[in-house]
Amino acid sequence: GRVSNATKDVVLGLAFIDKKGHAIEADPFAYGREANEKMRQQAASARITVYSTGIYPKATISVISDGKEVYKKTADLSPAKAFRDKLPVTGEYRIEVRDKDGKLLCDYDEYIRQNRPIPEPAQALKAPEEIDSLEELFLAGQHLEQYRHATFLPSDYYLEGLKRDATDIRLNNAYGLYLLRNAQPEESIPYFEAAIKKQTWRNPNPYYGEAYFNLGLALETLGRNDEAYDAFFKSAWSAETASEAYLHLSMLSVKKGELAQALMFADESLIRGWHNMKARALKAGILARIIAGGSAASGDAAADSAAALDNEYRRFLDESLAIDPLYFGVLCRAEDAEGFMKAMGDRPENYLNLAYEFIGSGFYDDAADILEMCPVDSPMVYYAAAYALAMSGDAKAAREAAERAEQLSTDLCFPNKVIERVILEYAAGLLKKGARVYYYLGNLLYDKKQYEKACECWEKATAAQPGLAPAHRNLSIAYFNHGDRSKAAERIAKACELEPGNSRFLLEQDQLLKKLGRPAKERLAILEKHKRIIPDRYALMLAYVSLLNETGRCEKALELLSGYTFHVWEGGEGKVADEYKKALFAMAEKALEKGRYEEAIEYAKRTLVYPDNLGEGKLDNVPDNRADYLIGCAYKKLGDDKRAAKYFKKATGGSQIPEPVRYYNDQPSDYIYYQGLAFHELGDDEKAKKSFHQLIIFGEQHSFDKVGYDFFAVSMPELEVYQDDIQARSDDYCRRMTELGRKGLAVLEK
Repeated sequence: GRVSNATKDVVLGLAFIDKKGHAIEADPFAYGREANEKMRQQAASARITVYSTGIYPKATISVISDGKEVYKKTADLSPAKAFRDKLPVTGEYRIEVRDKDGKLLCDYDEYIRQNRPIPEPAQALKAPEEIDSLEELFLAGQHLEQYRHATFLPSDYYLEGLKRDATDIRLNNAYGLYLLRNAQPEESIPYFEAAIKKQTWRNPNPYYGEAYFNLGLALETLGRNDEAYDAFFKSAWSAETASEAYLHLSMLSVKKGELAQALMFADESLIRGWHNMKARALKAGILARIIAGGSAASGDAAADSAAALDNEYRRFLDESLAIDPLYFGVLCRAEDAEGFMKAMGDRPENYLNLAYEFIGSGFYDDAADILEMCPVDSPMVYYAAAYALAMSGDAKAAREAAERAEQLSTDLCFPNKVIERVILEYAAGLLKKGARVYYYLGNLLYDKKQYEKACECWEKATAAQPGLAPAHRNLSIAYFNHGDRSKAAERIAKACELEPGNSRFLLEQDQLLKKLGRPAKERLAILEKHKRIIPDRYALMLAYVSLLNETGRCEKALELLSGYTFHVWEGGEGKVADEYKKALFAMAEKALEKGRYEEAIEYAKRTLVYPDNLGEGKLDNVPDNRADYLIGCAYKKLGDDKRAAKYFKKATGGSQIPEPVRYYNDQPSDYIYYQGLAFHELGDDEKAKKSFHQLIIFGEQHSFDKVGYDFFAVSMPELEVYQDDIQARSDDYCRRMTELGRKGLAVLEK
């Protein structure tokens, strides 16, 4: 049932039940205690439900009403089964659930609904140039980053602020971090340095250490470890960055071979974050290294020292695993290989993430060992192993690992981390003739919005391996969206040629050709060469049906629409139904022209209800003016003026004011054209003129509108990789409204 209150231990539910055992819903327009009293009057009993997330033997469930305990039961609560019981209907309830020792696990005071003002709706974010203050530009960028906005870029807000004040500390630090997260460490450094310069204008040690810390991260990523060491040390001055700064100082000390210093820094980090599992894994690794290295000293004192260190190591492992028994960086050092492998599972990402942690800590041999244990062949596993082996000094094994990665399938390999750029660039240098390494690197750079560099990588990939179809496909997308559009069609055609059975490539090729304005017959001919794979994708079948309708083959389109089961996808809502109606309307109009009026009526009526195989039902706001108008015309031809007038009257329904179309459930205003024709058939040409003039007015009035994506849209509205021009789409819609209005007026003039 409905949850009334919950803690991490217990979920509570209270409901009023009628005689049939059904929960009584509160009146949505009633407030205060009177609303609850009304439910009590309808109720035969009340029902309490208690569900626990742990095992609580002899827990007590008690109910207090009007200051008196009216119910109390003891029960063994566990996640295996919910406790449920009926209560007498009395006054307002307070429910308490306690464990056997009396500790409160969860309580609930019966909710009294109050009538409060509706909060103001959220405001869309203004364009960067419209925001007045630097602080608001910084906060806007932070908001967009935190919520990963689909269409607004945080960089636009940071750069607008820096354009006004190039020395602003927060904007420089934020934009530098944005670049660093997007695998541009070199480009990020000047922004961190600018923030530090302003911070240290008067104080050699800044109030906040974040800019120094982020500079350290960028330098560390670039392998400039001595400079990174200095930056991290400066950031350790500030409490908010000290723990992580000491962690990275420890990692850099390991890379220098200074294990005693590294251990001291690891302890400094743990003092400021006792449950920091990355720091614990690092300390465990340092202790393991020190123990493995032994001591130059001999004798009883050395043995006692080694035993004490070993005991400290094992105690520390036990303590760390008690905090988090599934932290891979600690678990791998426990003497439980079977438990470790079971925890890691068959996910190469687990092995990669642990290896990256070890690489960052300077434990290159440990990283190589972990990657060798991975039970799944993955290109990134071998590229990462190549890097780890090379850092360990085994150049031959590193090259062999990189060459092995080149032989594996590109499927399900999606590098996206900053460290993976470093690894891939290193692997590219190891290989005499790398192809796939550049393909993966291009994917990563494109994701990080480095479009030109991504294209350079994919060009290298296709030059080294001309048969690498995904790289050709990606180049097509990149050229259309961010480069030379004249190259896009050639590249996607090459991808389709290399993988003729790839339905995704075929769909994307058709989407591109449509955007490039290629004739429908040309596009249809391409699809019909690959008829076998068209049913593989709902969107591809829809594209085929749409082209059949566009080229006048509506009978074939209707045959496919009637025999194929669609499952509607995000971005495809309403589109299958539109093609279904388009085919039926075309056939109805053709039947009217040929004098088959009963047949025309049947076709038009079929548009009023969608068959189940289309994958979605008919929305309430879908107008039927065109269907009603065509049915009216057919009855008029049959000489049934009464029925004709009835349908013409129905066809005049709906607003005469056109509306813009932004979302899938916004209906285009084409229906107003048929509304006007219906008014004309009823002899009311004044209203018909109004319908047609409103279309013209709307089209002309909005033809100069500047449109953009709605700030509150949570995703792109189309399932297309080639970017849609929503301005062009709006302009086309306005032109269509204008032309429909003019077409209607021409009918009246005749």
